[in-house]
Amino acid sequence: MTTTPVDGAQSLITSVQTGSRLRDGEAFTAWLMILPSLIGLVVFYLVPAVRAIGISMSDWNLMSPPRDVGFDNYRAMLADGEFWHALKLSAYYVAFNIPMQTAIGLALAVLMDRLSRAIVIRAIVLLPFLLSNVLVALLWVWLLDPMLGWINAMLQSVGAATHTFFSSPVEALATVAAVNTWRYTGMVSLLFLAGMQRIPRSLYEAAILDGVSEWKMFRRITLPLLRPVMLFVLVTSITGAFQIFDTIAVATNGGPAGSTRVIVYYIYENAFKYHKMGYASAMSVALLFVMMLYTAAQMRLFRANESDLAFFNVDPGESNHIGGVPVRSVKRPGAGRFLAWSVLAVLVAFTLIPFWIVLRTALTPSAELYASMGAWLPPVFTLDNFRRALGWVSSDVALADGGSGSNANFLRSLLNSVIFSGLVVAGQVVFSSMAAYAFARLRFRGREPLFALFLVSLMLPNIILFIPNFVLVKELGWLNTYAGMVAPFLLVWAFAVFYLRQTFLSIPRELEEAARLDGASYWTIFWRIVVPVSVPPIATVAILSGVNAWNEFFWPFIVANADDVQVLTVALQAFKSQAPQGAPDWTGLMAAACLAMAPMLALLLFFGRYVVESVQSIGGK
Repeated sequence: MTTTPVDGAQSLITSVQTGSRLRDGEAFTAWLMILPSLIGLVVFYLVPAVRAIGISMSDWNLMSPPRDVGFDNYRAMLADGEFWHALKLSAYYVAFNIPMQTAIGLALAVLMDRLSRAIVIRAIVLLPFLLSNVLVALLWVWLLDPMLGWINAMLQSVGAATHTFFSSPVEALATVAAVNTWRYTGMVSLLFLAGMQRIPRSLYEAAILDGVSEWKMFRRITLPLLRPVMLFVLVTSITGAFQIFDTIAVATNGGPAGSTRVIVYYIYENAFKYHKMGYASAMSVALLFVMMLYTAAQMRLFRANESDLAFFNVDPGESNHIGGVPVRSVKRPGAGRFLAWSVLAVLVAFTLIPFWIVLRTALTPSAELYASMGAWLPPVFTLDNFRRALGWVSSDVALADGGSGSNANFLRSLLNSVIFSGLVVAGQVVFSSMAAYAFARLRFRGREPLFALFLVSLMLPNIILFIPNFVLVKELGWLNTYAGMVAPFLLVWAFAVFYLRQTFLSIPRELEEAARLDGASYWTIFWRIVVPVSVPPIATVAILSGVNAWNEFFWPFIVANADDVQVLTVALQAFKSQAPQGAPDWTGLMAAACLAMAPMLALLLFFGRYVVESVQSIGGK
């Protein structure tokens, strides 16, 4: 006998079936949104990481089939004095670079926090970070040139001894560390400044009323509450420092006498010069192990899962307000304030002077270079160096102008950089936004473990990925193509997924629920509601992605160094290496450097506030 359910039971069954279909549709949509980033994650991060381990247990020169050798490469590595020397040099570099960079960045942040948060000051100190390591290396190789460099001219003018800097086995590594300190200090200072802005100003006000000195406030309030930001700065800075390559490749090529052959450069030599792919992979796996141990130690030392702000009953979102009134800074009159302004002015000047010297060199005829090595202005004004850098003159004319006879197809390289950066930015913004929305708002099985995989990929050092990804691109026949350059970056940027997920979580759910009641699909909600209300953080991702892509050197250098696909960073390195007359064309190189800086300068000029706030927002998360 068949029974008919009562109306209430039928409604319940219908509701359950409808909810089940909605959940199935929600899960299906989530997987579709994540799929492009997941493909990029698996193909260019997770599989290469596993493949690197497999390659490390083989003897492979890319020309003959790989031969399994077990742990022989690791045994050879442990007995290789050059490996240990390279690892020791990397540790020395970290010891030179990180304390200097962190201390100066922290001091600069304190000065800006106490004196002025003017956007122009923050933009100036950030300027070196927007340049590629290649440009920064070229700039400082010229400034520190033993014969013609402006720094040595200044030393001579005050009666001090000159230095060989990059040419000295004793000074070269410390010089590289100082150069990269100049480049990254501004970014570090803005991260610290973002952390300081979250500290309740009422704490400083109370300390002043109690007569506490500035130094004690810094030690007892600022430093303890900056611990999470300090951890982020140290972990990312040291991870990057262990992977230093670009500056070494441009400034010293691992010399002189191997004094700057750090571990990543030694891995690069074995992989791409000597074609010992297995041995190079073994060293990259060992470097990954070292970096993981370091990261774990740092997180334990800095108590990564705790925040001292929890001890204060103050909402961090209100940390810059006291009694409802915005507080820009805690000011104290006196000679100390004048001294602080003087120090800030010196640091800003030290940031800007190198740019002026590069421009002065670019506007100086080659014949006048020696006579004007210490001058602030060009003795004779010329634009010939820019014409030479653009490739608008023949080699004979370049030699007649006093150049080296080298040439560069600058406009072609500029176009390549625009295409490369544009594709990377478009892919990373769109696909990372989709994946972030799925992780933040949609429910599906396996969401948390899958998101954890994206976070794990953030810890993978580039060097362990480059070798297997190079092999993959070679197998696909994509060497010296746009596809080979763009492929590892196009589909996924794990940092962007994490950053945007945190942003999307803060969007009121009422907006989505109202749209769902009106019949909107998840795709419609994403494109018409979530994206429009999240323009600032998405713009942050676009800006950071663009800066990273524009400045990328290592990957294009190994997979796309043919003239027709060279990006600007690779072309500049090639231009420097061409020296038909036995010396680089310094005036032409500095003109090329000015042209290469122009897009970043324009970005800062027209979108300075957004660029600065994009970098600071990293430290505020």
